[in-house]
Amino acid sequence: MSGTALAELTAALAVRELQLRTRLVRNGHAVPEADITHDVADLKDRAAEGAQQAVDDAEADVLRGQHARVGAALRRAHEHRYGLCLACGEAISLERLRALPEAELCLPCQRTQEGVRRTPPAR
Repeated sequence: MSGTALAELTAALAVRELQLRTRLVRNGHAVPEADITHDVADLKDRAAEGAQQAVDDAEADVLRGQHARVGAALRRAHEHRYGLCLACGEAISLERLRALPEAELCLPCQRTQEGVRRTPPAR
């Protein structure tokens, strides 16, 4: 991988890491604590609030996972291992890294991990 491509992708990772961190912090304070001195909301309101909290929690979990993968990619870049597949050690295509800078696996290994086989197009 060229130094220019590495610098471009490392910068993209740093920006993504900051975006994810900002969203995590913001989402951590998105739902204020209920004030027990106020009237208790009716069952529909409480159910809606619970559902929204579940959605917020799920989104936060996704963001934490993305943040961790971006941080790991930045560490690999610092250790001069960025762009190498963690499974087979081969180079991850520049096209894949541009689409998903935190990619840990080359496309063949990703497909294997997901149990996806490429089928030839129908003729």
